[in-house]
Amino acid sequence: MHSCKITINNRKFKGVLDFGTLSKVKEDLFENGYDLTIPQIFRSISDINNINMHVLMSILLFSITRYSDIDEEEIEEIILKEDLGLDTFNSIFSYINLLLKRCMPQKQEEELLFEEESSLEEDWDFSHMEYLWHSVLKRNDNFYKVTPKIFFNQMETYKKINNIENEEIDYL
Repeated sequence: MHSCKITINNRKFKGVLDFGTLSKVKEDLFENGYDLTIPQIFRSISDINNINMHVLMSILLFSITRYSDIDEEEIEEIILKEDLGLDTFNSIFSYINLLLKRCMPQKQEEELLFEEESSLEEDWDFSHMEYLWHSVLKRNDNFYKVTPKIFFNQMETYKKINNIENEEIDYL
């Protein structure tokens, strides 16, 4: 349900955008001189006229490695051997777009239109989110294999059931 498929160099791959993928993307970007927050990562691939190709390719690479037995270097080599023509980029954009739809919580359009620039500076605190996953939600599955869509939907359900307003949950 949350995975997507893409064909690169006549090979079919399956990928997912879970917390493990996001963690690897963030680490890869930092190692390559991009100190971006998670919101900044998404913003950097959302403007078609100003796409950060390193971010786009990092998401492609690490989303595929989550499901593949092939190591990162081999997948990177397969991607680089692909003819990077218009059809390939359309395929990659379609894949990333589908990943975002399937794995990310969908905000209301108004929220996206009026999102403040300062919110892009606030990064996601994975360790705090993992704490909430295990301690508040009492989940014992691997947090890093969970998509943000599932996490945020679970947190919203928890808030509704426990009559908690839109405040952040630190601990219970």
